[in-house]
Amino acid sequence: MVIASNELENCRIFLKSLLNIFKKAGNIITVLFDFNEIFEDLKPFTNSYCNKDYSDFLDSIIKFAETKIANTQYNLTIFITGVEKYKDMIDESKIDELNDTLKKIPNSNIIYVDDVFKLKKMIFEPWYSDYVVNSNGIWIGSGVGEQSVLRASTITKKHNLVLKNNFAWIFKNGDTELIKIVECEGENEEQNTN
Repeated sequence: MVIASNELENCRIFLKSLLNIFKKAGNIITVLFDFNEIFEDLKPFTNSYCNKDYSDFLDSIIKFAETKIANTQYNLTIFITGVEKYKDMIDESKIDELNDTLKKIPNSNIIYVDDVFKLKKMIFEPWYSDYVVNSNGIWIGSGVGEQSVLRASTITKKHNLVLKNNFAWIFKNGDTELIKIVECEGENEEQNTN
């Protein structure tokens, strides 16, 4: 799955809210790989956060998924921000190993979070095209009508609306729906106490 926008920073409010919801659910384990090192403030909302030693950390996440997540009631969601750096810093065989491992575990997934320009460069990469379904994802803010990373069945005038970053387009099997992003109660308080 993909969460995209014209700029990566536009995804912050949505990512923070989503991580907070997952944390409160109790059975969703979240991992945030912050390859651009700009989301450290979201660390309190994740179970695991990584902004260095990526390859070693990825090995531990693969092992964790295989031994602790498979055949349990827990869900594992891995967020990867900075997809271009992910591709450059992690060996492709390691990326394939992660994708193959998670494909075998139905209660696990990867969400790639980045700006549209960096995601567009990845579309033809085998590890990306084998794992990401471009008709499912989330677009934050304006510009959904001009982008080509997420595919809609039809583009209409409504897709060209000028929107703030607290609005998002949900793509599901090519159908789109506009939603308002709401910050979860307690997000600001939680962040201030950690």
